[in-house]
Amino acid sequence: MTRRGCELLLREGLYTVEIHDFPMRGDLFVGGIRDASPEIRPGDDVVLHSEGRLKGFGRSLLAGHEMVRLRRGMAVKVRKRF
Repeated sequence: MTRRGCELLLREGLYTVEIHDFPMRGDLFVGGIRDASPEIRPGDDVVLHSEGRLKGFGRSLLAGHEMVRLRRGMAVKVRKRF
């Protein structure tokens, strides 16, 4: 996925994961997630953002509703940080 592709998905609100504002290091755990698009399934590429600012992208390990509902566990294998 390219930065341009991430920006397009973010603008459309598809396959997005909103995270708390923190420096990204490593993979993303559910504790750092504010919200996630309901169409996300495990294995989907997702866009990571904080208050509309692009932070990166990765491969989801959980469904969107699980990312919001669960209290512990890894949610996204981060592939690129911006």
